[in-house]
Amino acid sequence: MSYTTPKYGLTAPDRETELRDLGDETKAMVQSIEAVLDTFDYNGADPDLFGARMVAAEAALTAQQAAHAALAARQPIGGQISITPSAANVATSGAITFPPGYFATAPLVVVTGRTNQPERIMLSVLSESTSGATVWLTRNNTTATTINWIAIPQ
Repeated sequence: MSYTTPKYGLTAPDRETELRDLGDETKAMVQSIEAVLDTFDYNGADPDLFGARMVAAEAALTAQQAAHAALAARQPIGGQISITPSAANVATSGAITFPPGYFATAPLVVVTGRTNQPERIMLSVLSESTSGATVWLTRNNTTATTINWIAIPQ
């Protein structure tokens, strides 16, 4: 008895193979491997096909590496600004400025206030562009507030 693999149809002796049948089973195994190798060689129809596929695979890999490098160059950036409200419960703006030419399109900008009383502040971001964004802060007093920001390429 022999075992046949489902994908390529390779045969091999199984556990019940009698010693006297091992030669025939081994011969069948070698023939099945050779048959699979013949299909890998494309039956000699186009000996350059394998080489052409390797060249295409290498070109695809090179393109993928270039795309990855371009994405890696577009890393998020972040920083801090400080906003001192002009009066309690009055929205006051602050500006975030990005390095010139860093973003090709307006990034996603996320802000958070550094405070031990988060219930006392409200933040929003408006006017995102390739050069910067405007942050609005409202709080119940006029305490200067540090705002952390991160700009993520889209």
